[in-house]
Amino acid sequence: MKELLRKQELLTDSFGIAVNINKDNAFALVELNEVHETSENNFEEKIGVTLSLDYEEIDELIQVLQYASNELKRSDNISNI
Repeated sequence: MKELLRKQELLTDSFGIAVNINKDNAFALVELNEVHETSENNFEEKIGVTLSLDYEEIDELIQVLQYASNELKRSDNISNI
């Protein structure tokens, strides 16, 4: 049996990301949404950006995010000196 769709989700108090992987068509649907606290322990996702990406585009996105993370870590280490 083919595995056509698989979903991964991450929800934080400031954003949500959901990735639907379609192996049959070799792309992933990536949804990035803003999250707002509506009341104590209740959150609401607001529709943000939805992208259809292939693995090369996902790799490029990961590289950009990793670069940003490394820069922020470096600036945090500099300010703690």
